[in-house]
Amino acid sequence: MKKFIKMIALFICYIMLFNLCCIVLYVVYFKISVNDIPAPNISNSYSFNEKMEFLRKKKIDADIIVIGSSMSLNNLYSKTITDELHSTSFLNTASWGMSIKDDFLLLKRLSEIHKPSTLIIASNTIDFSQTDKKVDYVSLKQFLESNNFASLFYHIKNFNLKYYFTNFRYAKKVRSCKNEYEYLGFDRCGTINFDSTDFKINIDRWNSDNLSTETFSHQYSYLDSISSFCKSKNIKLLFFQSPYRNGLYSTFDLNKLNNLKSHIDKIGFILKRNNQIFINANDVIWADQLFVDGIHFNKFGAKKFTEYCFDKIKAHDGNKGYMR
Repeated sequence: MKKFIKMIALFICYIMLFNLCCIVLYVVYFKISVNDIPAPNISNSYSFNEKMEFLRKKKIDADIIVIGSSMSLNNLYSKTITDELHSTSFLNTASWGMSIKDDFLLLKRLSEIHKPSTLIIASNTIDFSQTDKKVDYVSLKQFLESNNFASLFYHIKNFNLKYYFTNFRYAKKVRSCKNEYEYLGFDRCGTINFDSTDFKINIDRWNSDNLSTETFSHQYSYLDSISSFCKSKNIKLLFFQSPYRNGLYSTFDLNKLNNLKSHIDKIGFILKRNNQIFINANDVIWADQLFVDGIHFNKFGAKKFTEYCFDKIKAHDGNKGYMR
């Protein structure tokens, strides 16, 4: 029996030594540094993991919070928000592919850490068509409140060799590829605005409107949950419907226009009940040169879009709520 246990222990040691050697060779060959260590594996979305690591390190009590998908991540302009709301206590918590359900679950966790007075969501139909993420929301609060030493536990707890092999190089890339869609170089508030200079436009994304993708009814129910949650916590909700580039919007047939109108009407109905602010930016034309694809702005477009939304709010005579 002792001989068997000894053999098992030696086998485990050999496996661990082999894995360690593979990691060392990988790190040396691809010139990986400590700064390229991937964010802890706390969800099935690397963008989400990277954003949560950013929030963990940021350690501020945010008065203004942005939640959402890449619509909120890329299409808002931080300085305009802080200037208009007269506060630098602002965090953009958005990440790629967040569904409205994901937004609601994240908002509940964030509200246990922060006491926001204002919540902002920039959105499009794509957010209502997303597959929900797999996230351990139960332990997320503890992770966000952990210090650098304690955060190592989450690397160990959710250790997956494939995840680290895949994401060592990926983390290094997304933190530096400024002219690509995958760029994850956050500003001090957590927003990412694309520089249009030499940006690598993908023609499929440039021509994609996502209006042919089915929206899920339960996502509208979760928007209603966000709306009710904000009302119960006395949080002002600002919901901005992000537009399409004109060269794409002008090609929409009647069916696509009806789908978009139906989507906007559903949002408006939900937010109107709690007298919350809804800005539909499809009311005006948005030039193609403000975009990097069909729905994502470059930094100039993000600034113009954010200014447009706040100008509409100010024009509404006292911020009294529902706007179309």
